[in-house]
Amino acid sequence: NYKYILIGFDSSDICLCDMNLDNTSIITKFEITGRNLSKLIWIKNEPGIFFVFYKNSAKISIFNASSSNVKNVTKITNKNISNCLLLTFGTENKLLISLTDGEVDIYDLDNKKIEKQLTKGHSGTIFDLKFSPFSESLMATCSIDGMIKIWDVYDSDKNTINLISSSAGLIKEEDRPQIISIKWSPIEEYKNLLLCGDSKSTIKIWDIQKKKVISELRLSNDNPINNNNKTKMGEQSKKDLKNYNVLGLDWNDENIILASCYTSIYIINFIANKLILTDIINVHIKLFKIEFSPYPEEKTTQTF
Repeated sequence: NYKYILIGFDSSDICLCDMNLDNTSIITKFEITGRNLSKLIWIKNEPGIFFVFYKNSAKISIFNASSSNVKNVTKITNKNISNCLLLTFGTENKLLISLTDGEVDIYDLDNKKIEKQLTKGHSGTIFDLKFSPFSESLMATCSIDGMIKIWDVYDSDKNTINLISSSAGLIKEEDRPQIISIKWSPIEEYKNLLLCGDSKSTIKIWDIQKKKVISELRLSNDNPINNNNKTKMGEQSKKDLKNYNVLGLDWNDENIILASCYTSIYIINFIANKLILTDIINVHIKLFKIEFSPYPEEKTTQTF
């Protein structure tokens, strides 16, 4: 089986590479249609079609992998988009888009129109949005305002199911850490758990029903590693620690969590409702997103 991967670069170059060969080769280099490349998404029910989203833009570019030239460029809103997520229902393709002003919209890719506008839930840019793997309507968003919100995107009477503060107590918005990344648990037993990473090198797991944090971990190379099941988490270095954004999170069905923070990858087990750090990999380059390989037999991760 051929294993193709789309790669986006800081220069906004996009390449289609064949990962099935002994030496990875570039098959196609695509036309550049914008700056600050943010996301590449394959359209699952249209083989070979993918779209490109650029940070703080109001447009998306759609490509056919068989051609290096853009297929079309579509303006989908009059506002700047901070993030987007593809929704596929049968043959229908829709985009869930978050805007820099905190609004969330559903855009119909086929009919090229905004289908629904959700109540503005955040006071600023939404950094990440994720659907629950166990619900077609339950979505979480996180923002520069230090808040996580849980939405029901199809029930107009329940635009916001829950409102979760990123910090305990009545901390002012300007004092809260920004919430940069989120990830739902992929395990049905823990379907009410949501992982988040913030701007102060910290990850937390929220129970969205109880509206409380059940475990948290400060990511630092000074953290002790859990060896021989002797857990020492909670011991923190006494010296001042720098704060970095936790830009990438992933969580697999073996309850292993990956987190990318600055130039390190953190490997964490979630055991008995506790986050247990098991390994740190230092790569000496700044990391953005991280995810487990879709080919589990290879036991690899992908970092961007």
